[in-house]
Amino acid sequence: MKLKALYSAMGIVMVTASLSACNDSSNSTEAQSGTLTLKEAFDSNATCPNGGVTIYTGIDENGNGVLEESERDTTDYICNGTNATAQSVTLNQQGRYQSGVFDESAAEIVSYDSDSKQTFVVNANSGKVDVLDTSNPANPVLNQSIDIAADMQTAGDVTDAGKVGAANSVTVNNGLMAVAIEADNKTDDGWIAFYKIADLSYLASVQVGALPDMLTFTPDGKQIVVAIEGEPNDDYSVDPEGEVSVIDVTWDGSTLNTVLTEIGFTDFNEGGARNAELPEEKMVLDGYKATIAQSFEPEYVTVSEDNQTAYVTLQENNAVAVIDLSNKTVERIIGLGFKDHSIPGNELDASQKDGVNIKNWPVMGIYMPDTIASMTFNGQTYLLTANEGDDRQDWLGKRHRSGKL
Repeated sequence: MKLKALYSAMGIVMVTASLSACNDSSNSTEAQSGTLTLKEAFDSNATCPNGGVTIYTGIDENGNGVLEESERDTTDYICNGTNATAQSVTLNQQGRYQSGVFDESAAEIVSYDSDSKQTFVVNANSGKVDVLDTSNPANPVLNQSIDIAADMQTAGDVTDAGKVGAANSVTVNNGLMAVAIEADNKTDDGWIAFYKIADLSYLASVQVGALPDMLTFTPDGKQIVVAIEGEPNDDYSVDPEGEVSVIDVTWDGSTLNTVLTEIGFTDFNEGGARNAELPEEKMVLDGYKATIAQSFEPEYVTVSEDNQTAYVTLQENNAVAVIDLSNKTVERIIGLGFKDHSIPGNELDASQKDGVNIKNWPVMGIYMPDTIASMTFNGQTYLLTANEGDDRQDWLGKRHRSGKL
């Protein structure tokens, strides 16, 4: 029997955005795909001190419709939380910079360099990176804007600057800045551009897959991990596969060397060697005319403190890909399942029509995280996710892989 606490893998989660079927938290037995699932509520145990629900899953080998103890293959716990209605976070603004552009993604992603006291801001509206002097946090000042497309054309990395699209993400480490840039045609391959922070000079670019959406350095600065989203075009006639790119970086302050490794998900396609590993009951897998690899759209990356593991959100799939950075392979896919908003600690403001009304509701929510961060406490890595909710815009009203709407 395999025992696991569902919530221990995720640590802290912030907001759930979308809702699905109602939950029955009382004791019950359900039949799903030839297996039986038994739910038993309990008041408290060592794993869940505030109580919760135990979920047993297994094959009904004797066919009597009862999941007996000897037939239970897996045991999951859904733990009750603590009442969060009185909790709040207070933020105090220290300074402010205004781009002068409203509602056009002119200041979306930021990265701060503590050595130069500069903040680098992705300006997707202009396609540039704005450089702010933040030596006085109370008064950030725009120093200059970096025209990456022009720099790439000047260096001969592209023949036409018009083929270079918007900057999507920026990260800095040890005097080196890296920027994720999509192609003007987002289904074409994009680039990671590198700059020397000391003089903001262009160094080089590395071509990666379609729509590099986010990137980050490992804590030791020796690798950059990139979420290659691979979004389809509007009519789904072109649908690139999602990937994770790992760039090994050697940088001495003046000379840069890089080695690119592209990690795909084709082994998880139907009929692929690893398809059976997917926890499909906890995921959303319904891309329109898409393979699993096309359905996966990596969104955001965080790296463990020991530099060994990257965690990549697969937002539309309600999952997280775990990447082994030493072997540069997919270690596993974590399906996030559903959040029970009926239990204390999982309160929800379900409507915009009644003011602030955070309370428990008898519904289940899908996490679908966008941003992800990680932390270590008592030797355990925890993931913190901002659960925005999203979809590939094609699955609502179409049939799910299980045959149900």
